[in-house]
Amino acid sequence: FFLCSLGAPQRSFLVNRVLRWEQRRPRALAMRFGKKLALRVMDDETGAPYVSHKAMKEAINRTVRELRLYQAHLQNAEAWPDGGRILTDLADEDDGEKLVEIERRVMDCDSGLFAIVDEDIARIRGHLRDQEARLVAELAQVQGRFLEAGLLMEESQLSLLERALPTDVTDRVELCRRVLELRIRGGPAAA
Repeated sequence: FFLCSLGAPQRSFLVNRVLRWEQRRPRALAMRFGKKLALRVMDDETGAPYVSHKAMKEAINRTVRELRLYQAHLQNAEAWPDGGRILTDLADEDDGEKLVEIERRVMDCDSGLFAIVDEDIARIRGHLRDQEARLVAELAQVQGRFLEAGLLMEESQLSLLERALPTDVTDRVELCRRVLELRIRGGPAAA
């Protein structure tokens, strides 16, 4: 469409530019993010939610397409204000109305992308809250077992012990370490 309206020198210049760019472009690229994410999701057994990469990529691609169309219309209107057109298929429509319509579609695409991001964040936050609650429950169980085994002392037990000692305690950590040491030396009966 556009290349047809150019003269031979301009066409060959553009074609040569594209070919040179293609030659400089690296061929052996590192693994792309989508591929890495897919491999990670397949190996993951935690049930953790991941970002909706494919949906986000599609939304971004739709936005980019609309922005390119908008840019083409805008350049067409600016380059040929006297009515001549580079893109003949755009000449039939009113440029102002068309630009407003494309702007609306770009905003819709943008809103769609952020809706996807917001949904992903909500799912991830929910998962984190669930995992945090599970972790709190497991830590409470471990703490209870440590208390039963005598490896951990409650504040009330520690205060009773401090009052029972003939001297003032300056270092509670040292006191706990000594009590644990005595319990280990005394064997299971001491606990």
